[in-house]
Amino acid sequence: MSNNMNLVSDEIESLVSSNIGSGEENKLTLTQHEARLAKYGIDEFPKSYQEEYGYISHESVLNAIIVLCVPIDFNQLAHIEEGQNVTIKQQQIIVVEQLLRIAVENKFSL
Repeated sequence: MSNNMNLVSDEIESLVSSNIGSGEENKLTLTQHEARLAKYGIDEFPKSYQEEYGYISHESVLNAIIVLCVPIDFNQLAHIEEGQNVTIKQQQIIVVEQLLRIAVENKFSL
């Protein structure tokens, strides 16, 4: 259970215990949603995976790499002579190599 849930549970407990034996007929009313959250110990606003474990998502890393990409000359990188075409497979290999080069240069620890 997270700190937020503990705080909510503590608040509910203090409200209930303050009304017990006070002679008042005040009742603590919860919505069904709030009651389920309290009953099963569910945090209504759970931390994201990144907040919980300190990891950065793959999407964030890839976006950072893509931002650093520059146009490339496939013919030059594939060492292809003029008049010849670079195949799709060669293009895919070159793109992956360039993405890895950018990641290593920027110390993205891949």
